Amino acid sequence: MSEQRRCNRFALPRRRPDRYGLRENGCRPIPARRIVTQTTPEQLDLDAAQANGLILAVEQSSTTASIALMQDGTVVAGREWRARTDGSLFDAVPEILADRAKLDDIGVFAVGLGPGSFAGLRTAVAAAQGYALPDHRSVFGVSSGDALALGVARDAKQSRITVVGNARRGLLWHAPFESANGDIRRLADWQLSTPAAFAADLPADTLVVGPDWDQLAEVLQSTLDPSIARVEEPRAPAAADVARLAYDRIRKGVRSEPLVPIYLHPAVFVAPRFPGAAGSPPA
Repeated sequence: MSEQRRCNRFALPRRRPDRYGLRENGCRPIPARRIVTQTTPEQLDLDAAQANGLILAVEQSSTTASIALMQDGTVVAGREWRARTDGSLFDAVPEILADRAKLDDIGVFAVGLGPGSFAGLRTAVAAAQGYALPDHRSVFGVSSGDALALGVARDAKQSRITVVGNARRGLLWHAPFESANGDIRRLADWQLSTPAAFAADLPADTLVVGPDWDQLAEVLQSTLDPSIARVEEPRAPAAADVARLAYDRIRKGVRSEPLVPIYLHPAVFVAPRFPGAAGSPPA
């Protein structure tokens, strides 16, 4: 068996012994690469002038993914697809740019951060950072729920909106919003609640909307007061509204949200099964 095949996929073959004369089974470790998962504070502060020009927005928090291209504050192109069935982000980007622009022309990459599908959000954030990294361009994150509220407020002419989604484990994620003069303001942080607690705290004049209505219809219909207005179909955040929020916030000097997916459940620790394993208590 060759030296290359004896090495596992996380190692490279040594071409000569190290300085101690040891070969470590003929393999040497691959040097770790630094992976940037979050911007530093100074990267979160963008010059308002960066809002002008081209913004490419990515939204993948729900089963309907989308991208949008904005130029000087106007959305000029967009595309959406069913996540995991109708293609991928990496197919959509060259299609939407086409003859309109080159990837190098993009000044800001905007990305929806959730809450929602953690796998889709991780892909979107990583893609935006990967596209921006070579020329040190900017990435601006906004909550996908904020984008959804903005779109609903514009289309439904509703001033008070509650965005809700399926957090699994018998819980809902949700936040209330208020709309005025074409802008949206989140009135409280995202939180987790049981369906009963969520329904009990809803204001009477709100409109309930979310991307997971098909999953939550039965439980929401049984817990919500009949007088509460609701959109009885899944409503996904749109990349166009992610771009609009990014554009508006950059121009106002508002900082990007931290570039990590919004995940509300507490971390889960599973104790090692075997005594003496790393992290296990002494016998």
